[in-house]
Amino acid sequence: MSAASRTIRRSGARLAPLAFLVLGSLAAPACKCGPDAPTVPSVDPAGGGSGDGTGAAAEPTPAPSDAPCGGAHPDAVALVNCEPVMTQVELAEEIRVMVERYERLPGREPTTPEWRNERRRRLVRAAVQQALLEGWVHGRGVQVTDEDVVEQIRSELGETFDNDRLFERFLAQRGVSREQFIEDKRNEIAIDRALAEQGQLEPSDDDIAQFYAANRERYQEGERVRVRTITVRLRTDAPEAQVTEARTRIDALRRRVTTGGEDFAAVATSDSESADRVRGGDRGWIARGRATGLDENVEAALFRARVGTVTEPLRTELGFQIFEILDHRPEGYRELDEVRDVLYAPLRRRNRDRLSQEVENSLIRDAQIVYNEDVWGLETETGGAEPSGLGEPVAEPPAEPAADGSGAH
Repeated sequence: MSAASRTIRRSGARLAPLAFLVLGSLAAPACKCGPDAPTVPSVDPAGGGSGDGTGAAAEPTPAPSDAPCGGAHPDAVALVNCEPVMTQVELAEEIRVMVERYERLPGREPTTPEWRNERRRRLVRAAVQQALLEGWVHGRGVQVTDEDVVEQIRSELGETFDNDRLFERFLAQRGVSREQFIEDKRNEIAIDRALAEQGQLEPSDDDIAQFYAANRERYQEGERVRVRTITVRLRTDAPEAQVTEARTRIDALRRRVTTGGEDFAAVATSDSESADRVRGGDRGWIARGRATGLDENVEAALFRARVGTVTEPLRTELGFQIFEILDHRPEGYRELDEVRDVLYAPLRRRNRDRLSQEVENSLIRDAQIVYNEDVWGLETETGGAEPSGLGEPVAEPPAEPAADGSGAH
C-alpha cells in the first residue's frame, strides 16, 4: 500500500480539509520514464489554479497514450511522477467503508451514484495532494520526534489523551487505531513545519487583536473562573488502600504550594498526572454550568474560593485534584485574554491555507500527474449521463472562529 493511501485511511473525518491543502507544492523530480518522455500538464483537482499564477482552473484530461508512465501501474487510480498513490482496490475499499459509515447514521437515506462519485473524486484528489506534500516535506529533510508528536496531541486533546478510556473512544469515533492516529499527526506536524518556512504560519498578536475588535459581540459569557490544577490520578472504583495513598500524595503536594512556598505551576509541571501539566496545570477559563469533567460539588467549590487561594483536595473523575484560583469574572463580554486561544486555531488555519496556495501556485508546474479515471469505478449518474473526470470540486470554506468558544478550555 502506498504512503498516500495509508494517510488517507488514517485521515477519516479529516479528509475534506486535507483534500484542499497543496497540490504540486513541491519541486518534484522529473519523471524518469525515458529521455524523450513528453510532459503531461499538471492538473489541479482542487480547483486551486493552473500553476501560471492566474488562478484559472486547469481542465482535467485523460493522459495521452504516449504520456510519461503510460501503461505503468494500470491498477493505480493516479500517478505522481510515475509513482502510484492509490490502487483501484484501495479506492473501492475506501468507498465501501465510507458508504457503510454514512448509511449507519440515524435518518440517513441510501447514498446515490452522484454522492459516491464525488467521494471517489475527493479521495483521489486527497491521495495525489498528500503524495506531493509528503514528497516535498521529505525533500526538505523535516524531522519530527516522538516527543514532538506527544506534545502536539496533548496540546490539542488535553486530558483525553492521558485518559485511556476517553482516548480509545475518541479513536473509535474516527475509525483509526492509536498507531495510525499518531503517525497521521506526525505527518501533519512535518507539513506545518515545512509551510512555516514559506511565510507566517502562526497568527500574530495584532491579527488576533484585530479580529477580536471586529467581532467582540460574539463573545458573551456567563460567570467564570480561571484555574490551575494539580492531579493525582485514581480510578473511580479504586480500593480503599489506593484511595488513602492518593489522598496522602495530594495533601503533600498541597502543602508544598501553600506552606512550603513552591510555585504552583512548577509543581504541576513536575508532579501532576493530567495532560495540563505541560501548561503548568493551566485549565483556562471555566464557565459556570459548562465545566467538563467536574461535577456540581467541585464546580461550586471553585466558584466559592477566593482569587489567589488553593482549594482543599477535591475528588473528580480523574482522581484527587487541587485548584489554584487565578481569576474570577462576572457575566459579560469575555476580554481578549480569555478568547485568544479560541481565535488562534481558525486564524492559523487561514494562514495555512494561504501558504499552501502560494506554494501551489509557484511549484505546481513541476509535478507530473496522470489520472487513470477508467479504474475509479465511476457510476452512471441520475439521468443516464456518464460521469467523467474530476468534475467541479466541492470547495470547503475556511472555518470561522467559534462564536461560543467551544473546545477552547
